[in-house]
Amino acid sequence: MFRPYQHDHHRTKARKRLETLSRFLDNAIAIPGSTHRIGYDAIIGLVPGVGDAVTTTLSAYIVYEGYRLGANGTTIAKMVGNVAIDFAIGFVPGLGDVGDIFFKANQRNLRLLGFQQGEWIAPDATAAGQPASPHAAPAATSAANAQPAPAPNFVARRIVANTAGC
Repeated sequence: MFRPYQHDHHRTKARKRLETLSRFLDNAIAIPGSTHRIGYDAIIGLVPGVGDAVTTTLSAYIVYEGYRLGANGTTIAKMVGNVAIDFAIGFVPGLGDVGDIFFKANQRNLRLLGFQQGEWIAPDATAAGQPASPHAAPAATSAANAQPAPAPNFVARRIVANTAGC
């Protein structure tokens, strides 16, 4: 139940579920005469106490699926932070529902997982040279294209650059 997805077709179905749920919670309804959209997160949040608990649970499901899709610990922590901020904003009566219109935690979480402009792209973990999933095979590299791994910070890059000629 808590294992990462083993097959691509399971990941594809999970991504579709996340897109649908995120759109439902954050962007389901267009505001007439405006470019803004609101989701049912703000509407369900109008119910005192229970509304925010329900929407936070749905948002937590997106975090759970992110884990199953192979997101790294840093990404999961950012996603949990987005859900916590959304819950804290929604906790304020009245003002919190207006905040839900502008702070779209579920859309942010999908972007963290690599969903942008209607398509899934490689998440940050893949861009850093790590597989997107713990079960994904790393990309093959030839000896001619092999490059040293990027240094984690400026000081380390400087040290690597100064010792490269030795």
